[in-house]
Amino acid sequence: MKTITFYSYKGGVGRSLALSRIAIRLSELGKKVCVLDFDLDAPGLRFKFVNYVPSRDITRGIVDHIYDFSKKGKIGLEIQDLVVELNPSNATHAPISFISAGDINSSDYWKKLSMINWAEMFYGEHPHGVEFFLDLKSKIETDISPDYFLIDSRTGITDISGITLRLLADQVVVMAVHNTENLFGSKKIIKNLLSRSFPGMPPKINFVLSRLPYTPAEIDMENKVIEDVREEFEELFELADFPISVIHSDEQIQIDEAAVGSRESDKKKPSSTTKDYLDLFDSITKDSLNSNEFIEKAREAESDHSRYMMEKDPAARMRYISRAISLNPNKYEYWAYRGIEYFKLKEFDKAITDYLRAIELNPNDPVLRLNLGVFYQWIKDYDRALYFLDQADPDNERTHIAKSKVYEAMGELDKAISSLHTAIELDPMNDQALNSRAHQLRLRGDYEEAFVDVSRAIEINSGVAHYFATLAEIYAMQGKLSEFYLNISIALSKGVTAAGLKSASDVYEKFRGDPRFEELLRKNNLFIEDIFEGETEE
Repeated sequence: MKTITFYSYKGGVGRSLALSRIAIRLSELGKKVCVLDFDLDAPGLRFKFVNYVPSRDITRGIVDHIYDFSKKGKIGLEIQDLVVELNPSNATHAPISFISAGDINSSDYWKKLSMINWAEMFYGEHPHGVEFFLDLKSKIETDISPDYFLIDSRTGITDISGITLRLLADQVVVMAVHNTENLFGSKKIIKNLLSRSFPGMPPKINFVLSRLPYTPAEIDMENKVIEDVREEFEELFELADFPISVIHSDEQIQIDEAAVGSRESDKKKPSSTTKDYLDLFDSITKDSLNSNEFIEKAREAESDHSRYMMEKDPAARMRYISRAISLNPNKYEYWAYRGIEYFKLKEFDKAITDYLRAIELNPNDPVLRLNLGVFYQWIKDYDRALYFLDQADPDNERTHIAKSKVYEAMGELDKAISSLHTAIELDPMNDQALNSRAHQLRLRGDYEEAFVDVSRAIEINSGVAHYFATLAEIYAMQGKLSEFYLNISIALSKGVTAAGLKSASDVYEKFRGDPRFEELLRKNNLFIEDIFEGETEE
């Protein structure tokens, strides 16, 4: 069992996120992993495993275990009593054994934490703290038998952080952002770890500068920062070489850490730090993870996936993601990404085939089912579209917007409007849903309600050309031609396309042969027949 502790002097450096990424990567490789949330004052590691479903509710954890020992002088819980299995949504990945800090929603947790007498455990008349934690590690190794035991440590320099660092760990990942306070604390803890005053060999240290803000264009600045830190640490610790890993800043992570690697990866732009975590994984595991063909192919696949993320050219993107699939066909995300690429190319059969394979690998992902429902809608297989949309997330307004389009295409206008009512109830500020409902209310002849919806959509987002076209169409059906021409002119000036007008072909049919309208289209490089030959803009 390889034991690795993740430590940072201060919070907010991405420590728990890094640990979860390493744990998930090991799970993908089929390794048995146990993780311990030992950040007892701010436990939150469980929230980083968004694609893993716990086997049961968390009712107790390591705080309960320590409290029983500190108060009663005996071990009251077995290790298996503390473990919750995190079962992966991808059937090819290994489960992760998770030992939480405890039930943080219970006031009992915080009461027990405050009552633990750490000083008595380690410095009292009969201190047994060291034996207790060595016994804990031994039982994890014996009863759980993980290949890797990953510990999320407390911050600061305390006796408790010392336990997870020097006493339990074979290896320590020290993370810091590049500022004076973080580097000060990191130097203090690394000096303690390297001290010969403790028995045994010091743990291996991996130092990580996290959330560096530099772009590829600023590589010289970044290299200087890294070199300055390396020289300072090498001189301070009298080391010939002090390797430093880097994790760059990422806007998506700053907004929502859980977005990284989340099941809505099709919806959100994937993290730009994929390669950073891959490099960190290699640095951490190179001495313990035996090289084999599968692992090497998985690493190559990750590299191709990273290139796919950065590439702009569609043909090159397709090459990279296809090669990633050929190297590691067990990763559902790759199939989903390629399905999106095929969808963009309007190769719908291939897109559906890839998405069906993704669902085989990850059968419980509602976003995969949402997108597959949209794909079937595009090929006008409405029964299959509704089958998958009914299995998508009912609390996601996108599900109901997609359903409304299917119902509209089936001629079931009342069901279409009802679906949009639900979407707007979930998100009253969803301008797309408001505009769609305005369009469908206009089809039903409810012009006043349609006007209210589209006006609200424009108020929320006035940059969308199609909303002004919807407003123009409402005016046209009411015979208000001045208002129609004003708003269709705005829509055309904002770039509305002929395909974007096709959904209202019933309106524009009335303007065939109208010189004023046809001249307005020509000024914007469009022709009246384009509206009836194009495809509906989604």
